[in-house]
Amino acid sequence: MKAIKKIKNKKSILSVVTILAIALLVFFLLSGKLRQNNSTGFDLKNIAFDAEEIQGGNFVKGESVFNNAQCQSQEEAYKGKYSCKCTADQIYGMTTIIPGVKKKDQISVKLYTKFKSGNARIVFDSKDNNYYFSKEIPFTKDWTLFEVDVKIPDEFEVADLKIFAYLESETGSVYFDEMNISVQSEKQAKIEKLDASDLNIRLTSSNYKKITSKRKEALSKGLLFSSKADLVDAFIKIDKNEYGAKIRLKGDLLDHLNGEKWSFRIQLKDNEEWNDMRTFSIHNSQARSHVSEWVMHQLFKDEGIITPAYDFLNVKLNEKKLGVYAFEQHFDNNLLKVNRRNIGPILRHNDDAYWDNVQDNLSPFPWSEATTIDLYNKENWKQDEFKQLFHTGQNMLNAFLGKTKTVREVFDLNKIAKYYALIEISHATHAQQLTNIRFYLDPTNGLLEPIGFDCFGDHLPEVTKDWTSVGEGMSFNNYPASTEWDRANTYNRMLFQDTNFYKKYISYLYKFTSEKYLSEKQEAYKEAIDKRVAFIKSDKTYKDYNYSWNKLFKKAKFTRDKILPRPNLSLQAFRIDNSKTKVELLSYHYFPIEIIGTGDKTQITEFLKKKIVIEGYKNTRPIAKKVIETKNEIEFIYFKTLGIDSLFKIKLSKHSAPNSDFDLVHNNIDNLKKHNFIKETEDEIYILSGHHTIDHHIYIPENKKLVISADTHLEFVNEGGIISRSPIEAIGSKKQPITFSGKNNGGYLLIINNSKKSIFENCQFIGLNKISHQNYQTNAAITLNKSEASFSYCVFINTKSKYAILNQNGTLNVTHSNFKNCKSALKSDYAVLYFMNNNIEEIYNNAFNIKSGKANFTSNKISNCFGSAFNVIENASIYSYDLTVDNAHKVIYTKSHAQLDFNKLNINNIEKGFDIFSKSEPHTTLTINNFTKENVKNLFTVQPMATLRINGHKKTTR
Repeated sequence: MKAIKKIKNKKSILSVVTILAIALLVFFLLSGKLRQNNSTGFDLKNIAFDAEEIQGGNFVKGESVFNNAQCQSQEEAYKGKYSCKCTADQIYGMTTIIPGVKKKDQISVKLYTKFKSGNARIVFDSKDNNYYFSKEIPFTKDWTLFEVDVKIPDEFEVADLKIFAYLESETGSVYFDEMNISVQSEKQAKIEKLDASDLNIRLTSSNYKKITSKRKEALSKGLLFSSKADLVDAFIKIDKNEYGAKIRLKGDLLDHLNGEKWSFRIQLKDNEEWNDMRTFSIHNSQARSHVSEWVMHQLFKDEGIITPAYDFLNVKLNEKKLGVYAFEQHFDNNLLKVNRRNIGPILRHNDDAYWDNVQDNLSPFPWSEATTIDLYNKENWKQDEFKQLFHTGQNMLNAFLGKTKTVREVFDLNKIAKYYALIEISHATHAQQLTNIRFYLDPTNGLLEPIGFDCFGDHLPEVTKDWTSVGEGMSFNNYPASTEWDRANTYNRMLFQDTNFYKKYISYLYKFTSEKYLSEKQEAYKEAIDKRVAFIKSDKTYKDYNYSWNKLFKKAKFTRDKILPRPNLSLQAFRIDNSKTKVELLSYHYFPIEIIGTGDKTQITEFLKKKIVIEGYKNTRPIAKKVIETKNEIEFIYFKTLGIDSLFKIKLSKHSAPNSDFDLVHNNIDNLKKHNFIKETEDEIYILSGHHTIDHHIYIPENKKLVISADTHLEFVNEGGIISRSPIEAIGSKKQPITFSGKNNGGYLLIINNSKKSIFENCQFIGLNKISHQNYQTNAAITLNKSEASFSYCVFINTKSKYAILNQNGTLNVTHSNFKNCKSALKSDYAVLYFMNNNIEEIYNNAFNIKSGKANFTSNKISNCFGSAFNVIENASIYSYDLTVDNAHKVIYTKSHAQLDFNKLNINNIEKGFDIFSKSEPHTTLTINNFTKENVKNLFTVQPMATLRINGHKKTTR
């Protein structure tokens, strides 16, 4: 209004009004055009549909526009008055186009559906990318929330993506309502919100006195020496929840005991849990450099490294405010569950001798050479197989340190390489010292992986460009530990003597030190970091605390500058005896160099037949050298940093080599050639048809395919079996099936880490057993770990293992197959399962054991099951259509937030129908429609916080 008053004549006022009118007209015209085109103007974080408003033949809600408004219906609605109805005459429902979708985007869709009959699907379609993905929407007669997440593949070019739902069947009708679509780019990775709790520790006067007495003892000795004997009873209140607990002081150095902010180890009693933890520690957050430690835990988590839960809370001791603390999860089974791992040993090096010597300060003191391997999660110690796994883990670590086993044989190469690369970019070397490093042995893939934690002390190091990068100048030649640093960093010294590890490490180091990677992480974490900094500064002790992302990752920049070779420095090439075909190479590069081939100024003309790697330069040892000899005259040498794809070249010097050469021996062992029934090509390994007896473990390496011919009978005896890191193709026929049989405890298949599908058709699996071989252990005849496989027209008979099939973190399809006389048909953990037209009979325990993940069952029959037909736990999502269960002890046992939806379920001659348990949100839910029964002694037990619906009626236990 003030601006209008400044206009002094009517003509000026008229001009302003005219301009405003034109601007408004343009705005409305553009708005209509945008809505019609439906290609811009979206809030990509939230696209919504509710069928209530129609404009110009489209559904409209805010800036969200969906086509096919002709499907609007008043017959049903989840909310409001309208929904979208699809029939045979109008099969397509609400349709929208999301602009500018790019690779690695995460598309999440939530949609409420209700069926009268028929089948429906949701579709994601981009013609520009030849991309099409659809997912069946489960049938439900009540309004039900359907959710689907789609990750856009790497080969996807930036383009529009059409999303629509439709009626797939030729008849029927389905209603859609309240649809929400969110688009999240990779850099928008979800970070845990800070939900800071208040923790109050209450101690009796006598127990408080014991704690203070232990602290005085530590202050007098200069170190804290603690044990189980130091645990005292306590009451813990976290927010509104109270727990009985055992606590003790925690930490080796006195920074954990200074002032009033003492560090504690807390063990909750009676198997109680807080934040999925039974045992955890709290400490002065400054002892781990405040937010810097939290950031590293997030990076470990993002890169698939096991890491304990770590965050911040307020602490009181007997109602006295101590201020801000950090909490950290302990190393027990709960840590493995939270990190989606199987139960296996968590290992550490016993460091008691080291701390005993801190005061005496003897030097040299060979504690690292004499250290023993200890177990953390001792709650599993009574299990014989777990005990064997622990001893195997001990042997693996000792064999690696004793130089009799390689990195690839002992460790998960990807994970340990990522772990060390992340440590380097922040200079968190505290984490990998022998007193701090922890390992987990995965019983499925038989490999150890590191656990990321304890990265910093009470301040970050003042890194400068002169600091050596981790791995810089390390030698491939074995050398003894000559300094205290060498002994404290044993794994650092040993790992970098292995070229396979070095290659992986450098590739991840190059990725993690890139400005793109770090800036994306900084943006993703910014809000969460800001909240945590503010929370820490709320403690007056830390009111002046400031956090710096650039300081934390200062070393990443200095390391980045050293990775790629430097012209005229990193590599030199000299003639030998003035020859142009035989030359000597000298490396002055910080990291190892791989020689690729020779050529002219523009291209490689001759590739080396044998890989040559030259270790990095270090001024305390002789220059690393290598000799190559070629057929053609050499003009340029082509090379790269080991683990990096970027090629570089140098011109052959006119001068002769100044130094003598040395050679490096490479071994190539192939254990398959001694079998005359196994043939090998460059890409495939064949097992010829016939009857073959296998009495040992056959290993199939990566980047191959194992093909088993029809009419083949493989008889596994003693410990015979197949461990494959490549897909298996076993396609028999009805007349010429493929048979896998076990005898004398032999017979198993273990398929590991395969993105390509394994296929089994017309196969018979008879009398197979579990694998129990050194670092490999599973309880299944057939184990799929992070792999995809399909079984069709197969038979599983008389399996001696706990499970016929174990599917872990993979995708499994089983169709038209029979399971008979097995302890359990199938176990699926954190995986996807499709099970259709199968028959299961004579099962002595549970037919199906499903933990987390998703499973879809169609047209199956289970008979004579002496346990539960379904045992479903831990957030698993199950849908079943057309299932018959005859003669079973129990049909369904479920708990721990599982969601089950059964349609067309028939049960007969059953002791107990359904047990549904739930103690906390989200509640366990079992929904059954089209249910029939006969001769069921006890139909159900439902805990008050669980939900059971049968044929539309909610059931409760009286």
